Amino acid sequence: MLAALTFSYLGAYAVGGALVDSDVLAHWPSGHDPRPRWMACLFAALLAASLLVSSVARYLSRRQLSRIDAMAEE
Repeated sequence: MLAALTFSYLGAYAVGGALVDSDVLAHWPSGHDPRPRWMACLFAALLAASLLVSSVARYLSRRQLSRIDAMAEE
């Protein structure tokens, strides 16, 4: 969670600020800063992606270990 939070902060604030400074993105009005919403969306996406990858890895590991156990019982 800390890694997802760190990368979402860097993606929203550092990259967003750099894109605005280089005139790739337009400057937003002073009362409407989209970066907190960007950070929340990036955090949710990174957390979901890491949970998906870890779930797939856990499933594959469990399947492989059961195959090894089956070979040991033979």
